Formats: sequence, C-alpha cells, structure tokens
Amino acid sequence: MLDQFRDTSLRGTIDMLSMMMGMEGSISETALPPEEIYVSGIVSFRSSTVSGLVSLRFARDTAVALVSMMLGMEADEVDDETMFDGVGEMTNIVCGQLKVDFSRELESLDISIPSIIHGKGHRINVFHGAESGEYAVACDSGTIALRIEMCSDK
Repeated sequence: MLDQFRDTSLRGTIDMLSMMMGMEGSISETALPPEEIYVSGIVSFRSSTVSGLVSLRFARDTAVALVSMMLGMEADEVDDETMFDGVGEMTNIVCGQLKVDFSRELESLDISIPSIIHGKGHRINVFHGAESGEYAVACDSGTIALRIEMCSDK
C-alpha cells in the first residue's frame, strides 16, 4: 500500500506544480538535506485498514518561490503567514488526490486539514511500527521532499 500512496503522491505533486505554477516537476533521486528543511505541510489520513500521514517539506526559498507563483505575487511580497497558507494549500491538493484515487479501494478514507510545522531543520518523528518513505520532486524552484508514514490498523 505504501508504494501505491507514494506513486499517487508523487504524481499529485508533479500535477500540482504543472496546474498551479505552470512548472514541470520530476521525481528526483536527490533528497532535500534535513538541515535545509524550513516548512512542512502535514495531512493525516485514516481508513478502516490504514492510517498515517503525508507531508510536503520545503526549504524556505523554495516555499516562497512556489507560493509566489501560485498566487501571482512577487517573492518579496510573500510573508510568513502567506507562505504557510500556500504550503498548506499545496499539501491539501496533493492529499486530495489520495482521497480521489483511493476512495473505492479504502472504505471511508478520511483526511485532515493541513497542519504546518516550521523552523530550520525541524524533524517529523516516525510512528512506532510505521512503514515510511522519503521521496523528492525537483522543479526549477528547488526540491520538494515528500514523506509518507503508514500503519496498518488491525
């Protein structure tokens, strides 16, 4: 199931870049170094059989550049609150694709509203016993780190 969530989330991230920013994105083997991470958008999900979270993680400059393109603003006009709202919206778009793709396969897949965590080099701890994966999508504005954590509910 982790592989299916990964594939949908990566495709959703690339599609979001194309639709919202008019920018191409591609799956990358180069991870975003942990010390460069500044802001993360996190959405949790739960069904009768699985639960977990999906997070999109950004360096500050990447988040500002993408939010400015998404909103048609100059980068220097994007304050922290606007950046946080934009990161939340990008995360919501990607996770909304999960709900669409898995609504038939997973009974009552519920997703939360996005939460934002910020601070240089912050970490997100893995659920005890969770399967997890870290992936990267590269674009002209930088790298988006995608993290998925998933537990099977019994």
